[in-house]
Amino acid sequence: MSPVGTQAWTSRQMLINHRLRVRRAELGLTQRQVAGRLARAGISATNRAVSSLEHGAGVDVAKLPELAAVLDCTVTY
Repeated sequence: MSPVGTQAWTSRQMLINHRLRVRRAELGLTQRQVAGRLARAGISATNRAVSSLEHGAGVDVAKLPELAAVLDCTVTY
């Protein structure tokens, strides 16, 4: 990947991480509650995993629909 492409990817990941954290806070949910909702949606996650997503871990795009449903937002958000 070119340096410009890498930079765009990094910016996109940071935006996703930020939006996950902001949306969870808007809903008044703890990371543990989000992990519980993900578990009910069939995705194994711990509050540590949610924290990791919010603070820079890459998000598996295959899980975006479930994350969006749990956080009551669209995938494109």
